[in-house]
Amino acid sequence: MSEFIIFILVGMLLLIAILLLFRNRGNTPSTVAKVEVANLPVHNTEAGILIRDYLRIAFSGENVTDDSEKVTIERMRQNLSIVLEELNFVYNSIALEAYDARWAIVYCATKLESPAVLAFLNDIVRSSIPPEESRNIHLYSTVAEENTIRMRALEGIRILAANENKDAQDSLVSFLQLSSLSLRIAASQALIHLPDGENNRTRIQEQLPTSEHYFIELRQARAEDFGVCNAPFGDLAPPFRRPNVSPVPPLAQDAKPSGKPTIPARPTPKVPPVIK
Repeated sequence: MSEFIIFILVGMLLLIAILLLFRNRGNTPSTVAKVEVANLPVHNTEAGILIRDYLRIAFSGENVTDDSEKVTIERMRQNLSIVLEELNFVYNSIALEAYDARWAIVYCATKLESPAVLAFLNDIVRSSIPPEESRNIHLYSTVAEENTIRMRALEGIRILAANENKDAQDSLVSFLQLSSLSLRIAASQALIHLPDGENNRTRIQEQLPTSEHYFIELRQARAEDFGVCNAPFGDLAPPFRRPNVSPVPPLAQDAKPSGKPTIPARPTPKVPPVIK
C-alpha cells in the first residue's frame, strides 16, 4: 500500500511540473513584435503628435515613402527641445518589460542626429541593466533585450562622433569602462572606425585591459569570404571515411583562381595505431 501511495505522489509531482513548464512557455514574451503606437504614453501635444507620427511611419508596417519619413524627422528637428522633452517622458513612462517600445523611442532619438540628444542617449547606455528574469536564457533573455536598447543608443552616439562631435567621442571612450562586454566591444569598434579612428588606437588600449585589446581588430565577415567543403566526410582518413564517399581531390598546383574562395588540399592525417 505504501508503494502505491508513493507512486501516486510522484505522478502528481510530475503532472504539476509539466503544467508549470507549459505555463512558463506560454508567458514567454516575443522578441519580435510591432510597436503599438496607440498604447504609448504620448501626450496629445505638438511634440507628442510628431513622435507618434514618426513611430507609425517607422514601425507600423504600412507602405510609406522615404520622403514622408524624412519630412517627419525634419519637423521633429525644427521642434527639437519639446520633442526631446517628450522623448524623455515617454521613455521613462514605458514599462520596463516593453522592450520593443523602449527600443523604438531610442531609435527615434537617434534619427534626430543632433548633439542635443547626446545626454539622453548617454544616460541610457550608462543605465544599470536589471538582473536576468528569464528562466531559460537560450529561449529568451531580458538582459539581452536591455543590451539591445543600449546598443541602439550607443549607435546614435557613434553617429554624432562620426560628425566630429568631441563630447560624443569622449562618451564612447568612457563606455570602455562599462561592465557589459557587448557595450565595451561596440564602443571599441565605434572608436576605431571613426574617420580618424586609427588615432584612437592608443586611447582605446589605455582604457582596456591587455586581454581585451583584440576588440580593436574584430572585423565583420561575409559568408562568401569562406570556402565551402562539398564533401565534408570524403577528406577523412579511411578508417573514419563514410562508405561510398570519394576523397576530396587535391587542388591542382597550376589552378587559376575562379573568383570564388577555395579550400586548399590538406594532407591526409596520420591515424594512430590501434591498441589491442
